[in-house]
Amino acid sequence: MRDLNQYANECMRELDLIGIPYCKPKRWKSSKKMTRTYGNCKSVRYLDGTVKEIKEIAINEWLLDEEIPDIILKNTIMHELIHTINHCGNHGNEFQKYAKIVSSNLGYRIQTYVSKEESKIVSERHKPKDYSYFVYCPNCGLEYGYRIKSYAWKHPEKCYCGKCGGTIKRREA
Repeated sequence: MRDLNQYANECMRELDLIGIPYCKPKRWKSSKKMTRTYGNCKSVRYLDGTVKEIKEIAINEWLLDEEIPDIILKNTIMHELIHTINHCGNHGNEFQKYAKIVSSNLGYRIQTYVSKEESKIVSERHKPKDYSYFVYCPNCGLEYGYRIKSYAWKHPEKCYCGKCGGTIKRREA
């Protein structure tokens, strides 16, 4: 298992070298609970979008596996560090501006979504957990699985498909 703090410090040193004004998080942690994302930045921001405090950056524990190429981990750390910059709490213009600077100067691939190739590498190594609760979209066929009774499973009539916007339905395991 890789040392997350070591990789995070390495990434922050690289950002320092090119003058990127990121905010250092109070805490780095790995998360076993993330199943659909590689990272997450928890911050407190003022109404004008400036950063008050970066509470933590969480990285999917799967990315710390020695068999996963370390560039995937570093791309994710850089992505989350960009979220710590003022006005970069979402994936808007400011985020894209800094992503391009980091990508062109340091050779990282900062994206909003993971490429199919990267997703395949990680998912082949870490198969999803067994799900007991499912919802699906009758329009496009997309299916979501959950280990617990999620809000979407309990109230499918109040939720919509993330792909096509259709109303989802509950399916028993």
